[in-house]
Amino acid sequence: MHINPYDAKGGFHQRFFMENKDRPLFLDEHPRALYDEWDKALHARKLVKPSRYTRHTKDPEGYRQALGAFPWELDEDMHSDMFIGEHAVWWLEERKATAPLFLQIGFPGPHPPYDPLPRYLDMYKDVDIPLPTPTAAEIAAQPPSHAVLRNNMIRHNYDSVSWSDHPTPEALLRMRRHYAANVSMIDDQVDKIMQTLDARGYLDNALVIFTSDHGDALGDHGHIQKWTMYDASVRVPLIMWSRNGQTPQRNDSLVQLMDIAPNHSRNRWVASSKVL
Repeated sequence: MHINPYDAKGGFHQRFFMENKDRPLFLDEHPRALYDEWDKALHARKLVKPSRYTRHTKDPEGYRQALGAFPWELDEDMHSDMFIGEHAVWWLEERKATAPLFLQIGFPGPHPPYDPLPRYLDMYKDVDIPLPTPTAAEIAAQPPSHAVLRNNMIRHNYDSVSWSDHPTPEALLRMRRHYAANVSMIDDQVDKIMQTLDARGYLDNALVIFTSDHGDALGDHGHIQKWTMYDASVRVPLIMWSRNGQTPQRNDSLVQLMDIAPNHSRNRWVASSKVL
């Protein structure tokens, strides 16, 4: 959840913020405003955070071919999604207050770079994932703004993704496997959070919302990341769950995240998880 300034409370009593995994640090237009919780934890371990700068310097050609997919190389618990998940569990286990709560947990992944732990990547090493096959005619028929966007993604370096005009099927499959592995890694963290909520009694009177702010094209229609209005970018999960006798149902109506009204009830605990 981005707030300006980065460390503003945003209406919360407590807020431990963490920005994007690979935000620009050295460009004049993006000066570092302050260090987030992850920065401080990495520094305490004397670890250098992987970034577009360190990865490109280490292997420029490999960086260009990776399409933003890099296995995590540092300590497991220092991966951004592991860090968020474990600290959410710690906060819940340590909480002494008995008042109802609204808890929002935002995982940085699978936002690029696509950087799962190697053991999660192993789960997908032989998995066949459908690949996009955009044609030159399809890309040429897109609005002029799309052509500008694709060109920017190819020429510049956004979120550790060096995009390609003609990515190979092998590169696309590798990238999508990294993405899927990152999703599975977050799923496990959500499971740990749910188990902790249950153990502390919160789920006896709670509404849990599982959603995200955007998707990723991952090569669909020749694009990468979130910047178009195609389904891959704008279609996100929205799951609401409660133990309080609610009948499961599915609604295929077109909705937006703003359609989720705030809950002002004083006798309900609310846990919200923002993940993709």
